[in-house]
Amino acid sequence: MGFDQLTADTSVYIYHCQGGITILMVYVDDITIMGNDATHIILVKQELTKRFDLTDLGELTYFLGIHVTRDQKHHTLELDQSKYI
Repeated sequence: MGFDQLTADTSVYIYHCQGGITILMVYVDDITIMGNDATHIILVKQELTKRFDLTDLGELTYFLGIHVTRDQKHHTLELDQSKYI
């Protein structure tokens, strides 16, 4: 699909195109897709759905025990592991 695998973390794949970037993070059977090109993210989801049985859980809220909170209005992203405290 044109992604390059990082050497520093082989579970992360990056795709660069015309100023856009799409990043896939893969852990066992979980995939997180992020980037600055919503159209490309949709295309990646469609292509993955052709190849694998996927369930789109929507915007990321938890990943590997990390709680993710996005505030698009204030352009902030918070990560916490309060479940483990």
